[in-house]
Amino acid sequence: PPSEETQHGHIKGYYIGYRISQSPENYVFKQVETNPEKEQQSTYITGLQPFTKYDIVVKAYNSAGAGPKSSKITGKTLETAPPTSPIVQIESTTSSTININWKKDVKDKSAIPEYTIHYKSDDGDWKSQQLGSSVDRYTLTGLKCGSRYQLYMTASNSLGTGEPSSPVFARTQGAAPMSPQESVFLHPNATSVSLHLSAWKNGGCPISHFVVQHRPKYQSQWITSSEKLDMPREIHTIRHLSPDRDYVVMVTAHSEAGLTQGEYVVRTLPASAIAFGKRETGLPFYKNVALVVPVVVSSLVILVLLFAIVVCFRKHSQDRRGRHDYDNRKPVGDSLMMSEMTKQIPAKSTKFSHYTCPAGKTDYAEPYTCNDSAASRQGSDGLFATIKRCPTRPIYMSASYKQGSDAFCTQHSTTHEGSTRSEPASNEKWSNPRNNSKPMR
Repeated sequence: PPSEETQHGHIKGYYIGYRISQSPENYVFKQVETNPEKEQQSTYITGLQPFTKYDIVVKAYNSAGAGPKSSKITGKTLETAPPTSPIVQIESTTSSTININWKKDVKDKSAIPEYTIHYKSDDGDWKSQQLGSSVDRYTLTGLKCGSRYQLYMTASNSLGTGEPSSPVFARTQGAAPMSPQESVFLHPNATSVSLHLSAWKNGGCPISHFVVQHRPKYQSQWITSSEKLDMPREIHTIRHLSPDRDYVVMVTAHSEAGLTQGEYVVRTLPASAIAFGKRETGLPFYKNVALVVPVVVSSLVILVLLFAIVVCFRKHSQDRRGRHDYDNRKPVGDSLMMSEMTKQIPAKSTKFSHYTCPAGKTDYAEPYTCNDSAASRQGSDGLFATIKRCPTRPIYMSASYKQGSDAFCTQHSTTHEGSTRSEPASNEKWSNPRNNSKPMR
């Protein structure tokens, strides 16, 4: 290349001019782009006449245009030339192979001892594979899935290697991973979020690993949950999150075909919520002991409380009914109609007993109620009354009254035994000459 002082910028390529030496014809130029990976740039000039001298010049160009021509050099071709490179075609591809075939140039009459195929991926280095002259097809194996490859071939013999063929491009089958929907991929809990990595579609190329990052929705700094999650793996859990809060989760899936980033916004559940059907364990409801035991215990406690309430209500109802029945029966037992009481009292004729009080030397008459008059009066007016049984009150009796009562009882019993006493006169029943002035006690 030209010296740095004369380049005036980055050199993009060269124009190679050639013509038959000492010929008045103009130069024929061939354009060659620079290869930054090589310090020395080289190319082939083909289609020349054998055993002939040619003048060759070179001009460099950049974004501003082409520079001046270099000094010419002279070269002479041989009687026979290196072989012409074949024409390469792509037959088929798979996720890791490319099938190619080629044909020899019909104008090339030289002997070709071998072919060489050169290939590389877009982000890889050049590789080559030597092939015999008797084959016309080959399969490249061990290639990256879903990657684009560039290929060309050269033919060689004892005179050298011919000009490379035009490059061809082929892509192995497969694509970059495809991100899933949020409802399938993310399963939030109160303090964690489960990522179902198996929900990602690989696009035909196996996913090698994942990179998981997350952050609160209104913060800009990412927290790396995992630098590299190697596959295969089905579930990854982001833990130590705050309940009832929005988070942004970014997942990057890597494969040979490339990478795919998926960004999701998810909200954790409230602290008091129980995520039925979204369990990290994936166990059925009846096998999840941590969930079944509290439910069963709570149900038993509720049943016991209901039973106790029912028993208390029934007992209270029975007590109230018993008191009501007792109140209804009580007046019947304690109260008697006057008519019933009248029937119970034996009929007695009006009779006056006479007794003398020894202490005061006074005679007292004790009248008895006449039942006949009471019965006739009851039958005439039809009225009745009830008598309430009440506790008996203590009766105070003086000493003289008590002595008189005892004497009366003695006299009354003697009369019933057989001795008949003459009935006093009517004026003697209620009075005594000596006690007329004294009131009756």
